[in-house]
Amino acid sequence: MDCGRIKVGAGAWLMVMGLASLLGCDDPALLMVGEGGASGSGGVGGSAGMRGASTGGVCGASSFDSANEGWRRLSALQIENTLLDLSAAVLGDINRNTIRESLALLLSELTKGDTEYALSQAGENAGAAFVGLTFDLAMAVSRIWTKPEQQSRLLRLCDGVVLATDCVGRVIDHVVPLAFRRPISTGERQALMAIHSDTAGVNPDQLWELFTVILTSPEFLYRMEHGTGPALVPDVYALDGFEIASRISYYATDSMPDETLRRLAQDGALADAEQRKEQLSRLMDDAQGRAKVTSFFDAWLQFSTAADPAEVPLWARKLLLRPGIAADDAGWPELRTAARFESLTLANLHLWNDQSLDDLMTTNLNVTSHPLLAQLYGVSTADADNPGVFDNGDRPGLFTRAATLFQRGSRTNPGKRGFRIRNTLLCEDVPPHPIAFPAPSYPSTGAPVGSRSMTELEVGSPTCLSCHNFFDGIGFIFEGYDNLAQRRQVEKVITEDAGLRAELAINAVAAPQVPIGDDTTVGDPLGLMKHMFMSGAVDACFAKRVLEHAMERTASDEDACTLSTLVESGDVSMRQVFVDMVQSGSFLQRSFR
Repeated sequence: MDCGRIKVGAGAWLMVMGLASLLGCDDPALLMVGEGGASGSGGVGGSAGMRGASTGGVCGASSFDSANEGWRRLSALQIENTLLDLSAAVLGDINRNTIRESLALLLSELTKGDTEYALSQAGENAGAAFVGLTFDLAMAVSRIWTKPEQQSRLLRLCDGVVLATDCVGRVIDHVVPLAFRRPISTGERQALMAIHSDTAGVNPDQLWELFTVILTSPEFLYRMEHGTGPALVPDVYALDGFEIASRISYYATDSMPDETLRRLAQDGALADAEQRKEQLSRLMDDAQGRAKVTSFFDAWLQFSTAADPAEVPLWARKLLLRPGIAADDAGWPELRTAARFESLTLANLHLWNDQSLDDLMTTNLNVTSHPLLAQLYGVSTADADNPGVFDNGDRPGLFTRAATLFQRGSRTNPGKRGFRIRNTLLCEDVPPHPIAFPAPSYPSTGAPVGSRSMTELEVGSPTCLSCHNFFDGIGFIFEGYDNLAQRRQVEKVITEDAGLRAELAINAVAAPQVPIGDDTTVGDPLGLMKHMFMSGAVDACFAKRVLEHAMERTASDEDACTLSTLVESGDVSMRQVFVDMVQSGSFLQRSFR
């Protein structure tokens, strides 16, 4: 293949070196490198002319996206969603599931290796595995687009056109702005037109080659951002309308901008704050948007890491369970998934009902749909459409539900519960324990001792207390729930050989150390949540995680103004925090320092 006719942005050079080999280029050095940068005319991979008004953001130029690379690789999920949405936009009415099934193996490999194959921020460590997988995906999608049964859909763009070159030009003018998420430049169009050299008619093989080049371009696989207009402050630029459209779309749905966003970007309408908020709300409300919100809660609060209660030994379940609950019920293997589903349902219900994080963390709503889980709670089944309530304040808030309370072994592990809450709800990166311990259990000999006393004995050394002081107290406050998530008034000390050794009084009063150094004691989960919200730490953590979710990077000092604004939005509702993110300087500006 004559690779001299393909033109790429300067920043994509190492990616091109990998593609050159896969494309069978005679000499990779023949590839022409475009200018790139904010004013580059580019070829494939160069920058198109920037359109759209400059938008300063509510915090001004002191707050900006501090990830200083001009491009960010799409994740495996984003590549999948974008390929499916792009196929629908190119071919019209298609069966997305059929395309997904035909790409299933490649998509699975890309997902499995998302971290392993990820390129570094500047793209200099392009791995052969990632290049190979995305090249194979591009070829497979291009084959689907150029199948005989799809050609009539594709060539509908050429109605009334006589010359093959004009038809190919129309195809390029339709496909490239969709794939690159911005208008096509003159240089890019010329380079891509050269790939289809057959002037006698539209050649499916050359179209396949053309589409493969488009779908392996860094402009497709990355979210390229160059900024527009004069610098707001040195090396900080406002994003143009198309770049904002991409940020909104990938933030809301993990996919490319739809037709409405593309039109608004073209018209410069996304410079308007209310329009941005309206578009984000619209996208959040569709199926992909709701799935993205669910993934946010799952990642932040770590519901996917919930312990499996089926790992609690059968003998222990028989001793711990209330009368009427079968230790060998067929539903035990389903409970881990059911608990995760329950917590995600509860979180989504509160967000879509425009409630605050405080409401979620103190709610008494019951959305427990699994019969065995409802038995453990001592309530009737319910769901999001017909929620029930827990009587007598038995389960106040999200963290009194099974996804947080389930633990393996025959007794609770207060330290683990506190560790998890400190890491998730307070965004405190407490390091994991350096030693992997077996599932907790009670001793068979000596005076019966409860979980709290055992924990205090086990971590009594100054070295252990230097960490455990900061999370064990939080865990002790949840001792009113056993490791099967049952509410309990006494703690059953059990062993396999001796059975029930004792029933001990529970002491759930402890100092959660929120903030660290505050020795105020709390005696129940509801009091704990009220205490933590009064500290401001929970709202600050939520704002930080939403920003990181939107920006796909770690929050930095430059985000301080944005985070302050988002914390104030949290007083209104969780959804308001998500929406107000698109007003921030962090979202609307890019640093090239």
